[in-house]
Amino acid sequence: AAMAQAPPSGLRPPVVLSLSRINWKKGLDRLISAMAYAGDARLVIAGNDEDGETPKLRELAAEQGLAARTDFVGPVRDLKKWQTFAQADVFGLASYSENFGIAVLEAMACGLPVVVKPEVGLAATVAESGAGLVAEGDPETFGRAIASLLADPDLRRHMGAAGRKVALERFSWASVAERTEALYEQLAARPAQ
Repeated sequence: AAMAQAPPSGLRPPVVLSLSRINWKKGLDRLISAMAYAGDARLVIAGNDEDGETPKLRELAAEQGLAARTDFVGPVRDLKKWQTFAQADVFGLASYSENFGIAVLEAMACGLPVVVKPEVGLAATVAESGAGLVAEGDPETFGRAIASLLADPDLRRHMGAAGRKVALERFSWASVAERTEALYEQLAARPAQ
């Protein structure tokens, strides 16, 4: 197959991040299907697969013509985890059930706008703080919510800032903030890849 042409401006396609255990409850099947509605964005799925779900999810992505835009990067920890957040444009979590959603809070602390389902424990916080969008989990609705954020960099920045503020004020993770800030300084000092 011919290599996909990079856009003339050299901009990379936007990145939607999922960072969680790879488990059926996390709704990754719906998130993958939602990507059909999210333009040319790439989906990065980070996390540990203790249940052997990845082959099924890869198959689903292939069936929907999304294999080339779906990356399974395995578990990410420590600095690698914060770098993974920093390289994303939107964080998505389409869980079937999620009592809290620690990764959502981490994404917010990193200034990343989030798209979550109403079933995610932090959904009310996301909605009232303006840190992202709460969308039903059917692929079209969820995918269009992601697409609306990808299309609007100003909105993403605004939501990211709101999410960071609420994560720090309500959940006062000063250490996360410091680590994130140190990481952003490192990334900002480096020339663009």
